[in-house]
Amino acid sequence: MHLTTDKIKERIETLGNTQPWNHAFDFGNGIKTPVNTTTSFGKNVNKWERIKPVLSQLLTKTSTVLDVGSNDGFFSIRMAEMSQEVMGLDVDEHRVEKAQFAKEILKVENVRFEKLNILNDDEAARLKKYDFCTCLGVLHRLPDPFKLLLVLSQKSDTLILEWKTHKGVGLEEASLYFSPATPKPNDPYGEQFFLPSFACVEKVLEKNGFRYFQRLNKSHSNRALLIASRRTLNLKVEKEPKLVSKLNNIKFLTKGYLRSLINIISSDR
Repeated sequence: MHLTTDKIKERIETLGNTQPWNHAFDFGNGIKTPVNTTTSFGKNVNKWERIKPVLSQLLTKTSTVLDVGSNDGFFSIRMAEMSQEVMGLDVDEHRVEKAQFAKEILKVENVRFEKLNILNDDEAARLKKYDFCTCLGVLHRLPDPFKLLLVLSQKSDTLILEWKTHKGVGLEEASLYFSPATPKPNDPYGEQFFLPSFACVEKVLEKNGFRYFQRLNKSHSNRALLIASRRTLNLKVEKEPKLVSKLNNIKFLTKGYLRSLINIISSDR
């Protein structure tokens, strides 16, 4: 695809009018997608900074990657730069369209995008097994996170998972907290359901043969990042100082309990 700067900007605006962009892209020459790049750990640029050091240790030029919930395609495209082949899947045709556009503008050939519901047995059966499977920002948005984990475990022996968890419970408690978040209008795929703890996800995956787990936890964030594999991985990860981690966990636990208490009081009125 060869488009002028004006045509690219026009296309970005058109796609954004159909559905707002979720991923912040920089296409060069001052052309960017209109996304608020805040310091939130859930934003793609910030999320990428967290997972890039791990992916750089896992992926090679012979790796195949399945990216489930690829959204606007940012992570699929970045991983394609490290891998042989990446398949990005999303249930939303508009997100797939934006991802395909970004791929063409950035001229990345070894990534494909497809509209596919991996929770549909017939559609999932069409997929081969991949070396790695990423699923970023999806787990807490589905009413049945357990089935998603089961299907992902059938498609790869190594999973890279990122989701929103609940800081009001201990990391070692296998809990599933129902999200109090208000559904977003006109965004059926932006709703939140359950916020699983690290231990909850690990226990489910253990039943499917996973034995190696590496948590990349930021104590001041409610975004969980977990590497799970059926084989041992020798990853070098930067760990927070214990004192900092404990202090931040105390702060989030306190905030979580206070929020729960306020909700209980409010519901009794």
